[in-house]
Amino acid sequence: MPIDLKARLDSGVIICDGAMGTYLNQKGVSYERSLDEMNISAPELVSGIHREYFAAGAEIIESNTFGGNRYRLAAHGLENQVREINLKGAKIAREAREISGVDVLIAGSMGPLGKPLEPRGKIKIEEASSAFGEQAEALLEGGIDIFMIETMASLDETVAAI
Repeated sequence: MPIDLKARLDSGVIICDGAMGTYLNQKGVSYERSLDEMNISAPELVSGIHREYFAAGAEIIESNTFGGNRYRLAAHGLENQVREINLKGAKIAREAREISGVDVLIAGSMGPLGKPLEPRGKIKIEEASSAFGEQAEALLEGGIDIFMIETMASLDETVAAI
């Protein structure tokens, strides 16, 4: 059973995992690849990293889905695999928790689109919201406990993700 976030926050600092992408790179995965696609091609590697973070004391781990939106995935020709990549990322994290038998929360990681919104860029706010919604639905279906919307440089983009 995952921890109660509100009760845990009331009791003090919560330890989260570290950077999944950086760790994948340290394990030999090139930054030229879609790190999110590793959920499909190397699920055992992603699961092993989650389990290492559990062993280090993490109470919240993030799914390997930071760049799992259609705009970031398009750079790798994977824009049609948003659902599959995010669903699998959430399931890998959940299954790692179940195997480890630890009480942690699974956060669905959602990072920026990687392209600016209007007026600086060409993406309309409605298109951004749709892209984040597509990702969020797959993460929920995969069994996450909470969302982790992270490293947004634009308030408008953050609002679109929310």
